[in-house]
This record gives sequence, C-alpha cells and structure tokens, in this order.
Amino acid sequence: MKRTFTLLAFTVFLIIGFALLVPTPINAQNTTITATIGTPTLDGVESPGEWTSSSITTSRGVTIKSMVDVGNFYVLATWPDLAASVTKDQWTFDGTSWSQSGDEDRVMFVWDMGFSGTDGASCQAACHPPDMSTNEGRVDVWHWKSTRFNPMGHADDKHWDTAGRQSDNGSGSGDSNKNEAGDAPKYMSNGDPGANVTFLTDSQAVQDAFDPFNVQPGSADVKVDFNPAATFSAGATIPGRILKQVTGNRGSAQSAGKWVDGMWTVEFRRKLSGELGTDGGTQDFTIPRNGSVQFTNEIFDDLAAHSAHAFSQAGLSAGADFTVWTIDFPAERLFFSQFGNGTGLTSAAVLTNPSATNTVAGTVDISDDSGLPLPIGVAAVEGDMVPLDGAILPLQAVSSFNFSVAPLASVTIVTDGQGDLAVGSAVVSPDGDLGGVIRFNLSGFGIAGVGASQPLSGFVIPVRRQLGGINTGIAVYNAEGQAVTLNLTLRDALGAEVPNGTNTIANLVANGHLAQFIDGLLPDAATDDFEGTLEVRVTGGKVAATAIEQGAGLLTTLPVTALP
Repeated sequence: MKRTFTLLAFTVFLIIGFALLVPTPINAQNTTITATIGTPTLDGVESPGEWTSSSITTSRGVTIKSMVDVGNFYVLATWPDLAASVTKDQWTFDGTSWSQSGDEDRVMFVWDMGFSGTDGASCQAACHPPDMSTNEGRVDVWHWKSTRFNPMGHADDKHWDTAGRQSDNGSGSGDSNKNEAGDAPKYMSNGDPGANVTFLTDSQAVQDAFDPFNVQPGSADVKVDFNPAATFSAGATIPGRILKQVTGNRGSAQSAGKWVDGMWTVEFRRKLSGELGTDGGTQDFTIPRNGSVQFTNEIFDDLAAHSAHAFSQAGLSAGADFTVWTIDFPAERLFFSQFGNGTGLTSAAVLTNPSATNTVAGTVDISDDSGLPLPIGVAAVEGDMVPLDGAILPLQAVSSFNFSVAPLASVTIVTDGQGDLAVGSAVVSPDGDLGGVIRFNLSGFGIAGVGASQPLSGFVIPVRRQLGGINTGIAVYNAEGQAVTLNLTLRDALGAEVPNGTNTIANLVANGHLAQFIDGLLPDAATDDFEGTLEVRVTGGKVAATAIEQGAGLLTTLPVTALP
C-alpha cells in the first residue's frame, strides 16, 4: 500500500518509537567516506595499499571504502561471517525423497538518486515499513547475492520508486530449479548422479562465463533435464538455482565477493555515469565529481525472507543500522596529454579558479612514456608555485608538486627550458573545480595553447603531412589504472580507409604516454602530401589525447572529437 505520510512525520515516528531501542553506531562521529583516486582490482581481496580511501564501519559490522578512476566508481565492503552461505534452496536426497533447504549471504546498498523527494537514501523511509516503495522520487539499489549473482560477477541492480521495487532493464541470474509438482529438481548436473556440484549453469556459454573474477568456492556444471530413473545416494545434493548470464542495466554493478577465514570481502565496480531505462527514465545514480552521495547499507546473514532480517525485526536486539552514510567524491582531474621541457621547449600550466569564495589547492604529477615519475625543472619559491612573467628561477627538477589558487585568481607554472628534451604527460588533481590550459613555446615554431583533454574511448582528428614541411603529431595519455590498446585507422579526405593505414599499439601501460607524428604511427601508409583523418579506438579503457600541427613557423592545436 502506498504511504502518504511525509518524511518529517515518519522521522518523528522513528525517533519516538525507536530512539531508546536502536544501538548507537560504532562510529557515530564518522558517517562520511572520502573517495580517493585509483583503480583497485576486482578479485575479492583487499590487498595491502590497494584501497586508500577513508572508511566507515556500520553498527552491523560492515566496513566500507570507496575509490574512483577516470571511468569507474568502486566500493569495498567487508564484514565478519562465521560461515559462507552459498546454497540457496539446495535440494537434498534422504534416500526416498527430495527436500529443499539452505540460503545465501547478501549485502545491500540503497543510493540516493538526487531526486527532490522526501526519502533520500534512507532505508527506513524507502523500505520499511510496510513495503519497498518511496514516498517521492527514486533510489538506486545494489543487492549482492552470494548464490544467485556473485558467481556470474555481478550484483543485482534495481531501483525503488513510488510503484515499489523495480528491476533495472535486462535479465538477472538464479532461476528456480523446481519441477512442476514442486517436489524435486527440474534439472541436475551433467555429471549426476553423484556430482554434488555447488552451482548449476544454464548452458555451456554460461559455464564458460562462470566466476569471471576467480572468487567462487565450489564446483559448477551445465544443467541437464532431471532423470527420475537415476539412482541417487542418500545425502546427494542438487543446486536449487540455475545460473544465467546477467544482461543490460541489471548487471551494471559488477562484483567480486570472496569468503576467507570468517570474513566476506566484496568489491564492486560501476561506471561513473548512470544508466537509463528503455523508457528514458534514470535507473542508476550518477557519481557527482566534487560532490556527495548518501546511502544506507544492510546485510542479510543466511536469510531468505526480508521480514527476517534485522531491520524488519525493528533492529532492536539484532542491531539494525538506521544511519544514512555519505561518500564525498574528488573534483575532476585535468589531463594534459603532452608536457615537456628542454632543448628550446617550455611548458606553462595556467590554472584558473572559478570560485568566488574558495581557494583551490592540489597537485601536479608528471609522468614519462612508461608511466613513471618524470622530473622536470619548474619555477618555484620555497615550494609554493607563483605566476612568472619574466626570468625563470632555477630549481631542482621535480615530478610532483603542490599548488594553490585563490578565489577568482590564476596561477601559472612554467618549466625552466633547461637540459635535454624530456616529454611526458601532466595530471592536475585539485580539491575543487579548476580551468586549465598548457601553453607550449617551441623555439623556431611558435606558441600554442592546449586545453585539458577529456578521456575518451574513441576519437578522430584531422591530419595532414607535407613532405619536408607540415606534419601532424598526436600525444596520448593512458588515464586508466591498467594497460590499454590503441587501434589506429588512417582515412583519406572522403573518409575511406587508406591502404596499409591501420596499426595496433598494444599494452600502453597505466599512466603511460605516447607521442608520435602520423608517419611514425603508420609507417606503412603513404602519408607524403596527405590530408585526411586519424581514427583511434581504445580497448580496455580511455585515453586523453592532444593533436598538434607543426611546420616552419607553425605550431597549432587540432580538435580531438569523441567517437560514439
């Protein structure tokens, strides 16, 4: 039944009715996580130094951390559990008949989707009592299930609105394995009788896709029709659920959950941008860079019915957690795919603060082709970067340094132009919004300004080359936390593929840099006196790119246009 009372009235009810009964959260003074930048590996293991964010621990004992990279949002949830429950509705033979028992462990996140309704991400308002519907607006729900979804590498992605509990577009995993009479399995393992596998998969394709993150204990086999004439021994088991591949938005939250020595470790990964439904409605929350998202969290320890878990029992002795938590997200980073110094080249990073009230501080990190720190001589006074309009002050070369920009002010960081040529990429990590541009000054060619590059999974740039004159160069920075592959296609002025105009550049390492002219990128193509476009498709992530046309007395930037 749809509830019509407001959040204010409901909150008063909760305070009066539960205030003396609900245990105080373990960390009542710490309800906010500050996400950090990085790319953890989904393997169900919290490796030392991997998850660098702050953490919270709920009164139900769940410790939560969060990270982001250029394209993804990550969440870590760990909690103690004496036994892993992964046998939901498992069939057991007693020598005469079959019966079902067993359940699964689950963890749930309820995310505020930013609507102007009265619920936010409050589990008690959006979920209990008496149903899973909101008074206004919508919440995004990740429901991780150890039997039905984790073996296929996903959490069950849903949303709740005023109509109640809704599944995102697509299909889930974990269909019931029960015959029409309901007294025996409908399917068994291809290896039965006697297989006693933990999981049954719907097809060979699902079997091949089973356990993509290598976290799942137990064995799996493809289903076959149950044979009533088969002879099973007493104590034989058959899984009660049939695993399928998760499709569409239903599988947008990937997960890797592993139970080891009395502890569940579940790692989640989802794109920063939310997915839309087939009706155009928003089904997932979008991560707001330099902003916050609220959420609640609950665990279900070997439970089937929602009415049996701690919150539905009024929390009380079981210790349900009514807290609304917050994740603060860092501001957008600025990526400069080309940054160099020496042998007549200087680079000046001009950073502008649009805020009228807040100072923005941050760091600049310079890396070489291999993604390693690249020391470059810059100008500074006692470590604080200052605008320079004249002589360059000598300074020991550094690969990382701090800066601060006052409200509505600008700071210019200039390299010293000394020594051998050194080129790489620069990444600016601010604690607030910034505008930025790199100004190159190349002796004999001129000055060019290049804005920050947006990480893209594919792009196209105009290119031309005149033998002994103009040439087009491209610089690429791998903004991901893992290696990517670049697939290059050279096209003529009409868009047709040029003979021998393809190349694949594999294993561009994390934070790696690549800068070449088109004749170096595509050595087998005829690029003398050429004009056309270069198409770049990225496999495995996104890269930031800059394109520059260079010739006698000419240095200019070219547009980098995203591909759909």
